[in-house]
Amino acid sequence: MTSDAGPLAHTTAGPVRGRHRQGVELFAGIPYAAPPVGSRRFAPPAPPEPWDGARDARRFGKSAPQLPGEGLTNRVPVDWDEDCLPLNVVTPAADDGHRPVYVWIHGGAYLHGQGSTPWYDGTPFAVRGDVVVVTINYRLGALGFCDLSSHLGEGFRSTGLNGFLDQLAALEWVRDNIAAFGGDPDQVTVGGESAGAFSVCNVLASPHGDGLVHRAIAQSGAAHNAHDPEAGAGIAAQFLAAVDNPSADDLLALPVERILAAQQQVITERQVRAAHGIEPFYPVWGHEALPAAPTDLIATGAGAGVPLLTGTNEDELALWGVTGLDAARTGCSGCRRSATPSPGMPTGAPHGCTGSPGTPGRSTGSSAPPTPSRSPSRSIPSTGPAPTPSWVRGPGPTHWRRPYTTPGSPSSGTATRPPPPSATGRRTSPGPGS
Repeated sequence: MTSDAGPLAHTTAGPVRGRHRQGVELFAGIPYAAPPVGSRRFAPPAPPEPWDGARDARRFGKSAPQLPGEGLTNRVPVDWDEDCLPLNVVTPAADDGHRPVYVWIHGGAYLHGQGSTPWYDGTPFAVRGDVVVVTINYRLGALGFCDLSSHLGEGFRSTGLNGFLDQLAALEWVRDNIAAFGGDPDQVTVGGESAGAFSVCNVLASPHGDGLVHRAIAQSGAAHNAHDPEAGAGIAAQFLAAVDNPSADDLLALPVERILAAQQQVITERQVRAAHGIEPFYPVWGHEALPAAPTDLIATGAGAGVPLLTGTNEDELALWGVTGLDAARTGCSGCRRSATPSPGMPTGAPHGCTGSPGTPGRSTGSSAPPTPSRSPSRSIPSTGPAPTPSWVRGPGPTHWRRPYTTPGSPSSGTATRPPPPSATGRRTSPGPGS
């Protein structure tokens, strides 16, 4: 519905008023969950409180608390707040158009990023592809991925996965509300890059993700980036020690700046160890939303009915100033890891880099892409680098209209059958890393 005051859409919590921009309709800063503040700081997401009257949805909400990183796109401080769970919708029209929907999960090593980043603007998809694009925020770092349950009790049982539970809550919001924005809840593609791609794989693995998405796109990331409960408990112990082992009540009242400082201390301490594995504030499996390692869940058939487009962004390491790949530079700059990688951990694995010399500006993938799975339990690359080409893998021929790259890219397309690995483009638009 549109008026001179701007387009209007009705959500389950109340109406929202957006704005016209560049030939599309933008609804920004819509809360998909209650603010995770106060006693809810470490709680799983809850539904937003309903409101009366049209809520102003013309401006983006604030990002999750975060510190600047060292990458090209995350070194600038952003406007953040603990009240950080809005999403944004770009649509050709808030009507009954039943258009395909693309939900984008940003990357950033689970430490940085936001859905309102300009290069995630969904306008090109909406204009050229008649697609509804949704971008989201979710809790990051220790606030989203630090399993405090073994130290602070049952009230903290979701803390190793709260950021992931936020993502699932956003997908549930899309299921329940996107029709009011011209989208089709039965044609939802979820996509992400780096940590966003890890998240896409977790959605496929999770029993709570069943029915929420119908296609998936994972750029520069796979399903192996999660901690087991024992590792998660160790990281949490180190984090709590960095804030002087507070009680549960004291931790809830602690200034968020102190939490960010302790989070960074843990990251720094673990980077100097010889065998620190994946970065500390990543999802911890063991909660019912992710009851086992994502790779194991997928290997037993989780997400097998969801076609997957996967690959690696060709020039992603340039975001950290890496334009030629030697092992030492890749180890410390390309993947923000120590010069001595963990035993058995491929150097730069999260970014698709082998650590061996390669063509300047390109990540060196495996020599040939794996064969698309023909079994119900699809194979997602779970160790080592992902290949540079991208292709669709899924059960049988598909015919669905969906974007191939990041929302800010002008590209989109329609596939009538899964293209062979050699026939698809190798370049996608890089996001802000991990």
